[in-house]
Amino acid sequence: AAVAGGRSPYLADAAARGVLTLDALTEGARLGDVACREIVIRSAERLGAVLAGCGMWFNPAEIVIGGFSIAQDELFLVTVNRTLRLNALAATMASLRVRAGDPDQAEAIAGAVEMVTDALVSASYLAEWGPVGSPTEAPGLRERREQ
Repeated sequence: AAVAGGRSPYLADAAARGVLTLDALTEGARLGDVACREIVIRSAERLGAVLAGCGMWFNPAEIVIGGFSIAQDELFLVTVNRTLRLNALAATMASLRVRAGDPDQAEAIAGAVEMVTDALVSASYLAEWGPVGSPTEAPGLRERREQ
C-alpha cells in the first residue's frame, strides 16, 4: 500500500529495482522514510502485544527476537519493548530481557534443541521411553515420528 499509494519513495525505488525485502524496509526506516518507519512501528506494536501474552503465560527470563535485520533495528526493539510492557503485568515483566537475536539465528537452533529436550524428559514422554532406555527404541514414539 505504501508503494502503490506513493507514500514511500524509498520502497518504490526498492520495488523498481526488484529488492523490496524486509532488509529494504529496515534500511528505509533507518534512513527516515516515514512510511517505512510507520510499518516498522506497527509491526513492532503487534509483536509486542503478542509477546506480552506469551510473557505472562510462560514467564520467560528472556525473549530473543529472530536474527533478521529488522530485529537489529533500534526503533523496532524499543517499540516491541514499550508495547510489551504496556500490555503485560508489571510484576511479570520486571526482570524480562528482550533482545535481538544473532544474524546467524543460532538461538533458533538452541531453542529448538531445548524445546525437544524438555519434551523428551517430560513425564508423559519419559514414561514411554524410560523403560526401553532410549527415545529411539520406544515403539509409540517411533510410530509418531513415521507419521
